[in-house]
Amino acid sequence: MGITKRKEFSKETNRMSEVLRVLGHPARLELILCVKNNPNMTCMALVKHLPLAQSTVSKHLSELKNYQIVNTVQEGKSIFYTLNTELLLEVQKYLGLFFDEGAHQKTNKATGRKNKRSQKLKKENYVFKHLRIEKKQE
Repeated sequence: MGITKRKEFSKETNRMSEVLRVLGHPARLELILCVKNNPNMTCMALVKHLPLAQSTVSKHLSELKNYQIVNTVQEGKSIFYTLNTELLLEVQKYLGLFFDEGAHQKTNKATGRKNKRSQKLKKENYVFKHLRIEKKQE
């Protein structure tokens, strides 16, 4: 997406889209799961848990670090990785907007858009039109 189009969206939306893009790679998701299950792992320890080369794991860890998904602590020559749980909770909260009806309605009010389809389904009590037509014919 062009940089000029990003100006049309909120900072939160742009930030979450970048974080979700980084999280969209299966190797990175596996790295996050490994770090979650075994806090304070080094790159070499992660290499042993994954079917990836050390250079590949380092590249993915670098990407996760750049977007602050993982934190690092250096002790001597070793670098230990931990999850940034605050950011992951933000992502969880943001994604919850897509599933929580109350939050979805608040988002629509903020943008001035009405969810007419949702209102229509509620009004019809989730009864499909073709089912009503068949009942009338019987």
